Amino acid sequence: MRIFLDTNILLDYLQQDRSSHKASALIIDSTESRQLEMVITGLRLVNLHYTLARTGYSRKMIRNFIGETLSACEVASTDMPQLQAAVTGGWDDFEDAVQYQAALFAGRIQAIITNDRKGFKGSRIPVFTPDAFVAEHL
Repeated sequence: MRIFLDTNILLDYLQQDRSSHKASALIIDSTESRQLEMVITGLRLVNLHYTLARTGYSRKMIRNFIGETLSACEVASTDMPQLQAAVTGGWDDFEDAVQYQAALFAGRIQAIITNDRKGFKGSRIPVFTPDAFVAEHL
């Protein structure tokens, strides 16, 4: 099953005090075992790097985590077609619109997993919180 992950799922994975840590860790661990195919965008990794650096994680740890993530996922494009579709798509949140269009263009995405379901309102791809995805699929 191909899944598209939002940044907050990667944060959940790293930060054990987050409420969705266990479910997000199970999801990401399932991508490592190839039970799930993880798709993200480069923008998500840039956002992750920025957020982690601001919260005190070491550059080495961040780069190692991003490297491990890259080896376990596919990176969906956020080039001109995705950006144009996001601009004209009528979504309120441009960043989520770009992510959604990247998921559509990547093809065969069966679920978007995020802690911000309202940001993906109107998605033709099913949108799950980590806990809901685990309950239904793992």
